[in-house]
Amino acid sequence: MSGFDVDPAFDPDDGLYHASCDWRAVRGPGMVVVEAVARVLHADPLDLRPLQEVVDVDSVEAILTSPHAGRVTVEFEYAGTVVRLSRDGRIAIEPL
Repeated sequence: MSGFDVDPAFDPDDGLYHASCDWRAVRGPGMVVVEAVARVLHADPLDLRPLQEVVDVDSVEAILTSPHAGRVTVEFEYAGTVVRLSRDGRIAIEPL
């Protein structure tokens, strides 16, 4: 996939894993989230619960790609982590 760096890097200053994504360049933010969380957890993405069972993926995509939205951050729990997605492409993952 192009448009994102799905290998989150750990930042010891804030205790979070960070990655970035151009939401308009990917086929779906959901795939990016699942892959990024799987990397943080050292898990196979196919072993994780389907993201659609946790959050309305279409609504998240609409929020992140809307040209009319201002500063927006979407936050939800997924697979034992807290995921924060910003409209500007920032991804933060916090293991619980």
